[in-house]
Amino acid sequence: MEKKQKKNAERVTIGFVNFNNFKMVNECVESTISQLGGPYRMIFVDNASTDGSRELIERKYSQDLEIIKLDENGGPNPARNLILKDAKTEYVLFLDADVVLENDVVIKLIQALDSEQRAAVAAPKIMDYDEHSRVQFNGTLIHYIGAAIHLRNNDAHTNVVTSLGGACLLVRKKVADKVNGWDEDLFFGWTDGDFVYRTVLAGYQALSVSCAKLYHPYGKRGVSKVYYQVRNRWHFMLKTYAWRTLIFILPAIILYEFFLLGFLLVKKQGGTYFRANL
Repeated sequence: MEKKQKKNAERVTIGFVNFNNFKMVNECVESTISQLGGPYRMIFVDNASTDGSRELIERKYSQDLEIIKLDENGGPNPARNLILKDAKTEYVLFLDADVVLENDVVIKLIQALDSEQRAAVAAPKIMDYDEHSRVQFNGTLIHYIGAAIHLRNNDAHTNVVTSLGGACLLVRKKVADKVNGWDEDLFFGWTDGDFVYRTVLAGYQALSVSCAKLYHPYGKRGVSKVYYQVRNRWHFMLKTYAWRTLIFILPAIILYEFFLLGFLLVKKQGGTYFRANL
């Protein structure tokens, strides 16, 4: 196992993306390092944090991580592209700095991509940090109207899906380069779904590796999150679909918009819907 881990270290670059994750970042990095068993290259990109999280990592892990400080927070995608560009390995593991990995997550994701050459992206099952038996995401299906349907089945299989959450993604670098990396016009919402779906459109598979698990705190969806989800869904559809496709599915889109608006009105966020569509 030790020899295999050292070999994997030559094939994988690990990249952390952090923004104001003081409460979680140490546990995230520690849970990753503790399972590696080899000299993996690790890059830590900080998105102009103001809560001391970058300073914490500099004090504790300056010998283990290459730490890059960005001057402004442009969302996760510019940081991810920086890691992607700098990586020279077959695979790149992208981690948000607010997750905690179970043992062997890294090796299980590597094994999943190694066993399926048609696959370009693999992610673990995402469990709730405070309620460990609760599934947050186990892969995502993208409906043709642009709705992301999050799967929450608690099985231990590897499933082919059309998108994945970006909290932890193992990516085949040559495919990520082929699809031009992450869309930096997306600040929040669809940042990961857009990327993974483009790899699927390019002819590759996305795998939800359910036997691998991580823990992620549940965040309440506020006004700004709703705004970006609504706005970026349209960005995704206009970028992805031909005009004739949009015209063909227009009746379904209109029906969905009525239901979405009604839902947000009940949640007292109707104004957010209209601002996002301006």
